[in-house]
Amino acid sequence: MPEPKNYHSWREELANVIKAATDGSYQENWSLGTGQTYRISGRPHPDGAIAFLIEDISAEVSLARGFRAELAIGQSMMNTFVIGMVVFSSIGVLQFCNKAYREMWKFDPEIAFVDVTILDALKDWQRQSQPNPAWADIRDFVMKIGPQSPSTREMKWKNGDVFSCSLKPVALGATMLIFQTEPAVTHGTAEKSRELQE
Repeated sequence: MPEPKNYHSWREELANVIKAATDGSYQENWSLGTGQTYRISGRPHPDGAIAFLIEDISAEVSLARGFRAELAIGQSMMNTFVIGMVVFSSIGVLQFCNKAYREMWKFDPEIAFVDVTILDALKDWQRQSQPNPAWADIRDFVMKIGPQSPSTREMKWKNGDVFSCSLKPVALGATMLIFQTEPAVTHGTAEKSRELQE
């Protein structure tokens, strides 16, 4: 152990550790230079003794760091797309959206004080676009439990410009909505185009 530079403050710190352990409230994570991480917990023991529990949580910490890194990479990748993407959970709570979505709808869910739901988002979408009964279908698609087939709806901004909203079921009952400023070509539209050309 390295020699403390200030014995007085070292004694005070040690006394605080013992006091916290006596109350059962002492817990710290120690990260070592070797890459290992230990969780140290202090608990009162019979006859005025104190027990310190030392747990190796290196694997848990490494897994959490890896998970956070994967999330950061995923978010960074989605932000490179020029189409607006938003994901709602099976209960209709916004889980993720990319930069293009935030710019398109001029809304950042990260600054909201509470969870943003599909109903909150619908109010915002309807406020910025022309009336369309398809918004109710989109709400029902997101909230419906069970298997669903991908679909696309055509919408219009207040100024009359067209955009499309594609709905795609994803893992764990979640739904991804993809907003594009140009409508995606649907099967019916492709058939009509061929008929006109003939």
